[in-house]
Amino acid sequence: MDTPTQPTPATGASPSGGQKKTAKMIIIAVVVLVLGFIAIGAATVFMGFKTFSGPSDAAKAWVQEVATGDMEMAYESTNQEFKDIGTGEEFEEYIQEIPVFTDFDEVKFSQFSIEGNQAVVSGTITGGGTDSPITIRLVKEDGEWKVAAFSLDEADVPEINDDEEDDF
Repeated sequence: MDTPTQPTPATGASPSGGQKKTAKMIIIAVVVLVLGFIAIGAATVFMGFKTFSGPSDAAKAWVQEVATGDMEMAYESTNQEFKDIGTGEEFEEYIQEIPVFTDFDEVKFSQFSIEGNQAVVSGTITGGGTDSPITIRLVKEDGEWKVAAFSLDEADVPEINDDEEDDF
């Protein structure tokens, strides 16, 4: 009786089943790691924008309230220090003297900083046929961003090294 012989593998033969499994596991691990890093990077960027959107949104809402004549709401959107300076009626009289607010077109914030419970947003407000710099300082009071001060003076716009303008 002849015994069957096993063929010997040729040079350059394909890897065994165990080696194929190991290679697949390595590829899967690399893909999972890459996707994980992408997810972490995206989350970091998203959280950065989300962190700033609070003060930026509050500043835009305040400008809109002022521009549409909702002075009661605009005054309520200021912090206590701001309110201690004057009454709602005095605030309204002051705003009525600023054409960029009374004939408002748009506001774009291109610079911002946030540190703890304080933020500063700066950009350009357009209205009354003119563009004007605008800087709004906000503070977080009772969990909400409130306007603490605003200025239409170029000297109050913080200097930054980034020339890019983003519409937040």
